[in-house]
Amino acid sequence: MDTITTEIKVIYSATVQELLELPLFRSEWLVAGKEGIKRFVSGFSLIEMRGRNDSLSPKELLICSRLSMSEDADFINNLIPKAIHKDLSGIFIKTSANFKKIPDFMIRQADSYQLPLIEIPAEISAASVLKAISDELFSRKTSLLQKTISVNKMLTNTIIEGAALDKISEMLSNLINSSVMILDTLNMRRAIYIADPDQAAFSGMEIDEIAQALIDKSRVHELYSGDVSFGYLYLYGTELSTYLEPEILSQVLYIVPLEIAREHGTITARNAELSSYIFHLLSDPIENKEWEAARAGSLGINADDIHTVLRIRIHSVEGCSNYANIIQQTLFLNNLRSLFMKLKFRISCIQSSEEFIFLLSSAKADCNTNVFEQRLLDFAGIMPDKYSTLTISGGYGRSYSGISGIIRSNHEAVIAQTVSSNINRPLLFFESLGVLRLIYADNPKQEIETFLAETLGELIQDELPRNSELLETLSCYLKCEGNIKKMSEEMFTHYNTVTYRLKKISEITQRDLHDMHGRFQLELALNLYYFLKH
Repeated sequence: MDTITTEIKVIYSATVQELLELPLFRSEWLVAGKEGIKRFVSGFSLIEMRGRNDSLSPKELLICSRLSMSEDADFINNLIPKAIHKDLSGIFIKTSANFKKIPDFMIRQADSYQLPLIEIPAEISAASVLKAISDELFSRKTSLLQKTISVNKMLTNTIIEGAALDKISEMLSNLINSSVMILDTLNMRRAIYIADPDQAAFSGMEIDEIAQALIDKSRVHELYSGDVSFGYLYLYGTELSTYLEPEILSQVLYIVPLEIAREHGTITARNAELSSYIFHLLSDPIENKEWEAARAGSLGINADDIHTVLRIRIHSVEGCSNYANIIQQTLFLNNLRSLFMKLKFRISCIQSSEEFIFLLSSAKADCNTNVFEQRLLDFAGIMPDKYSTLTISGGYGRSYSGISGIIRSNHEAVIAQTVSSNINRPLLFFESLGVLRLIYADNPKQEIETFLAETLGELIQDELPRNSELLETLSCYLKCEGNIKKMSEEMFTHYNTVTYRLKKISEITQRDLHDMHGRFQLELALNLYYFLKH
């Protein structure tokens, strides 16, 4: 007799466990494979007589009735292995006068494969089982269809209204009742929303620690539009019960790249003129400072603010995956931006080939150079371990006001970045370079002159009186290694006069003569000054 098979396909909308909780069923019907009851069900097939299960599809339930131990022995013996091969979600077998009990070997097989094996009592018809499952799956499918339409409308409206990435991540989190992160690798943005059930898991973590935890413990989907990758979507947790249905997920994976592309267009248009201006400012000679200041103001840069330039080059470590490189670069730049925002900087960032140039601006009242330097040094300290797939070299200049201050800070950042690259240090502050600033300068003579002016100040201004005797005093101080009594003897000058002159030198140079680093800079500057002069 031929096999009669009925198949109904639906999307993953219920687990075996959820179906067994329907009013018709009883928990004691599950005779084996309890460990597999969270398998998802995509449809079912009814086999009413002997036959084959070659037409079965993955994730289906197989419902068997009218079996006979004598007539269907071969079918029964191979049923469990074939079901596993077909990746079925479970098997319902109806007992009858010809099939009074499920054999022990089938129970052992089902337990070993964790395949739910459900026994339908003789008094329950296969038709009623079929109807209960069919009604539930179709009910879920209808509900899902309505939800998909609603979500699609919500997502579309979100894009039309120009909602931020943060709002989209919150909306997705509410859909799955779990945490979400969107990495926008095109615009170097990150949006995270922590769901209420996950608050305890992320309690006490910094934002970059949360991001890494989400990467490690989420389902990840690449956000594509055509052949272009826009980033990654992370849905926290591995439980399918809290996961997005395929139809809704496909809508999300379609819509989110559109929002990223829209934002990229906005950012590109907004930054085009700003980038052009900053490149001009950092490369062309400034002829009219008032005009440049006015143009800067029209682009949101207040020339009177305090400005600091940071230049960073990022390369991928050879042998690391492209995915890891993209993720770490996005996280690095995003975490760097977060640091600047916490320090109350206004940030302008432009990119040239592999180099990122940050212009950091703040009102004079808000500028705290010491805090900024320390926080940036702390950040640099964790960079080698935290961003191990990247080679990062960066340099930042000192803080200055005005248009000329931007140019000066950039000049220093270029030197610091060059040193950083050559000595394999991830981030260097120009102030800490010492003599290296002279070695790595593009124009050593000009850099030496700047160094002398900064270090010796008024001491080398010929028009000011007493400069020669102050320089002589400084030279003698260094020669005598700070022994004031010996200086007094060599210079034929009273001890108190020598002490007064040293105090005056310290005030003019803003250097502590008792500090080894300060003395070294003064000695270097003094030697360079005499060398150039003579």
